[in-house]
Amino acid sequence: MRFLKWTLAIILILLLGTVGVFFGYLKSTVADYNGEIKVKGLKEKVEIIRDSYGVPHIFAENNEDAYFAIGYATAQDRLFQMEIIRAAGKGRLSEIFGKDMVKADILYRTVFSPCDVKKVYEDMSPEPKAVLEAYVKGINHYIENMEEPLPFEFLLLNHKPGPWKPEDVISITVFNSWFFSSSFKRDLMYATFIDHVGDEMASEIFPPNREYELDYYNPSKTALYDKEGGIYENSPALAGGYDDDTSLKLLNVMGEAETKLTEIGLSPITEACNNFGISGEKSKTGMPILAHDCHIPKSIPSMFYECHMVTPTTNISGQVSVGLPVFWSGQIETAGWVYTGAFVDELDFYIERVNPENRDQYLYKGKWEDMEIKKEIIKVKGGKDVELNVRLTVHGPVVDDIIADAVKGVVSKDELLSMRWAGTDITNQFEVAYLVTEKMNDVDSFIKGFGDWGFPAAHMIVGDSNGDLGYILGAGIPIRMGFSGSLPMPGWTGEYEWQGYVSPDKKPIVKNPKKGFINSSNSRYPVPVDYPFELGNVCSSHYRALRVNEIIEETISEKGGFGMEDINKVYGDVYVVMGRDFVPLIIESLKGKELTDNEKRALEELSSWDYMSDKGEIAPAIFQATLVHMVKNSFSNRLGDDLYNEFIKVNSNVFKGLGNIMKDEDSKWFDDPDTPEIEKRGDMLAKSFRDAVKFLEKERGKNIDGWVWGEMFTLTLEHPFSKKVPLLKYFADIGPYPMSGGFIVPYATTPMLNDPYRPSGISQARHVIDCSDNRNSKVVSMPGISGNFMSPHYDDQFDMWYNFEFRTLMLYRNQVEKDAKYRLTMVPE
Repeated sequence: MRFLKWTLAIILILLLGTVGVFFGYLKSTVADYNGEIKVKGLKEKVEIIRDSYGVPHIFAENNEDAYFAIGYATAQDRLFQMEIIRAAGKGRLSEIFGKDMVKADILYRTVFSPCDVKKVYEDMSPEPKAVLEAYVKGINHYIENMEEPLPFEFLLLNHKPGPWKPEDVISITVFNSWFFSSSFKRDLMYATFIDHVGDEMASEIFPPNREYELDYYNPSKTALYDKEGGIYENSPALAGGYDDDTSLKLLNVMGEAETKLTEIGLSPITEACNNFGISGEKSKTGMPILAHDCHIPKSIPSMFYECHMVTPTTNISGQVSVGLPVFWSGQIETAGWVYTGAFVDELDFYIERVNPENRDQYLYKGKWEDMEIKKEIIKVKGGKDVELNVRLTVHGPVVDDIIADAVKGVVSKDELLSMRWAGTDITNQFEVAYLVTEKMNDVDSFIKGFGDWGFPAAHMIVGDSNGDLGYILGAGIPIRMGFSGSLPMPGWTGEYEWQGYVSPDKKPIVKNPKKGFINSSNSRYPVPVDYPFELGNVCSSHYRALRVNEIIEETISEKGGFGMEDINKVYGDVYVVMGRDFVPLIIESLKGKELTDNEKRALEELSSWDYMSDKGEIAPAIFQATLVHMVKNSFSNRLGDDLYNEFIKVNSNVFKGLGNIMKDEDSKWFDDPDTPEIEKRGDMLAKSFRDAVKFLEKERGKNIDGWVWGEMFTLTLEHPFSKKVPLLKYFADIGPYPMSGGFIVPYATTPMLNDPYRPSGISQARHVIDCSDNRNSKVVSMPGISGNFMSPHYDDQFDMWYNFEFRTLMLYRNQVEKDAKYRLTMVPE
């Protein structure tokens, strides 16, 4: 017995010792923010002062040293995240994660293939090229000289980061552009819908051009089509012979790649950013107020990195991308700017006729042309290399080749599908952003400089200390003559080529609007409805933009102006405009019908609902469940499981389509093809409501008092590897937290229709910029600056974010010194 006791005691001691050693290792991976280091090649002394939240404030004597410090500081906090973003941009995820990432690498190497990132870097103008090189040197200096062990994720994957090159950053710019694009899925989806249900029904869900937006933004239906500018009726009806089996496979490959990215913390974009600017005439400060909350897929850490740099020529504070030091939102001493994704249609598909005798040739303007063939080798961790031949036509890569079992073309065995994407044509993000933020001092100079911006397409709102408020659509807008690009076009004729891109002076620009504010919310606004160049219909549905407009207008009307204290009226608003539109129709559909006790009670909850999706209420759960079943009942039987499951992965497509068909009580979409009766809108609404009640009874119990929205709808931020290593969730996961919000509200917690009771996208950064006194500007960067879960700054801003609180967005040294917690000095060696 004594032997057994001693044995157990020794085992326990060994286990505790092992845990202690492991905990000690994890703690030792946290970067040291203090000290002094010598750096070869540094020009002059640099200080990195970090505040109480670990945010780096960089003071340097020149821009190159400042960007070196940004690279170094970002690597201290986000080295693993930087590594996987770089690998995604280069199509090299399989080298880190193994065979599960092969399909993603094939996809990215194919669609990114037209871009020569090395040439883009070599062709940069001298000043931005020099600071980009300095940024990369900063990353490499940290990797080569780090005293702490590599973060736990590297140990888990048995991987070490290699040196960075400037072209790696260019690769990330291309990946970011793809990350913020939805044209690939939208165009293929539209064509596949036509195959399944015909052009008339497909066009109800994918309204050509901007007809859907006209009902809200252009009620008078003013002239939209301008032959000179390039807007025309829909593309020629080519999709009737479209091979929907192959197109579905293309959509599936895209979906699989997104799923794999989600598993490693790089989820695809959700369309839910807000940004708006209030003019000095309508603000309570007498100067513009700018606001931005960037809703992207929930992740730990955020895809953004907050930093501040001061040099003799520059003082800028804001958010950059991880691995790409572009200040998306921020402020300088005389101005500020905020952005959201604009989602223009920057991608077209072309049907290529292939030579039956040589499938590496395609027909173009009456001649067989040789495809350019790029041979790629994908190295696979723990497996065999994968050989990939990327074939390119004059339009771009042949995308059929991303399907492993593709044996024929899209339309017939002698036809293939190629893709032209502007994101590989225009890759100047860093250069434009650097020059704009370096040279700008007011609205006019910002708009002039940002006119050269290409991708990701962005609604940029800017205000200055002169009192001006402005907007520009920063995007590479293809000039299409005679077609809209919403369906695949004949590639062999040469008739459907882009005529270049819209010049900077012809991009949508607004300055000091009479209404006193500018709001985008990922929608079409503030682009004029008669803008003469085709932008497509890939923007978000209008509900969120409408609600933000209402809040701003109501606040100005009631208070005589919009103040800094009013920002959370937008950030935290959970009013469901769709509920306001649809609930009366639901109530009408149930009149005279025999209802169960729970159906009666649920109907009472909806009838008295104020359309606020607050976490403590019951009605939001009932409406959300009804909406989910309405989508399923309206679309699934018509589309089949495979297409339906792909369709509901893009909320904007679904809700724009649903909002459109809800205007017509006789729409064929409401008729269930599996029944002899002809169902109408009311029948589908009544069925969906009853299905929702049954669902809630099953999931939440028969007592309707238990159907509280915040108990169903909870937020957990999960470390990418906490499912594979369950112990990690105790260290690295955040939550669960009950949430308000839901589908298409300004507080965009953004559930997806294929997972409708969990937030998918969240606002990872919120900015409020006061152009009357930039010392009053505010920010919160959720969950924290560090990606290391052992760091005190891993999640120290989460509670602040959850409670709609802010920190000061510091711009001046005296602000920084008052909150200084860490100091790192760099000196030339």
